[in-house]
Order: sequence, then C-alpha cells, then structure tokens
Amino acid sequence: MFKRLHLPPPTQIAEASTEDAIDQVGLGVFHGYIYIIVGLFIAADSVQVGFIAFVAEVLKEEWGCSESTKAMMECMIFVGLVLGSPTWGWLADRDGRRP
Repeated sequence: MFKRLHLPPPTQIAEASTEDAIDQVGLGVFHGYIYIIVGLFIAADSVQVGFIAFVAEVLKEEWGCSESTKAMMECMIFVGLVLGSPTWGWLADRDGRRP
C-alpha cells in the first residue's frame, strides 16, 4: 500500500520544492480516503453554522424566547468554535503526536 523511500542522509539532500516531494512520494488510495474524511468533517462543521439560523427560530417560538435570547443562542456556536478549536488543537499536539 505504501512505498518505501530510499533517501540519502539529510546532509546530502538538496533543497526540494513541495511539488517535487509529492511527486517522489506519490499519492495512493489512502490519501483519497483522507481527503474524503476531511471533506466530510468540513461539511459537517459548515452545516452546523448554517443550521443554527433555522433551529434558533423554531426554538424561539417553541420556548417563547425573546429576540435577544435567540441572538445569544446563535452566538453560542461561534463561542464554542473560538474556545474549542484552540483547546482541541492543544490537546492534539500534546497527546496525539508521539515521537
């Protein structure tokens, strides 16, 4: 599934562009799976931002909320993104990357 690279020691490697490195390594089926999975996560993240506008209106009517409470509900998703993204990034760097 994966190709092994036989590279010279780092002291003998010339400066190469990103395109040269990708050409040398190549892309496989695994990369396609990764692209699909990442695309689905991005789509899910985008849908929740668009979906909250419709849900907030229904909740306002169902719960009898004021307009300011509805606006607060719509803002909470962005507060979660602002606080959650750095937190999960830090945790991924700390616990997810092992030498």
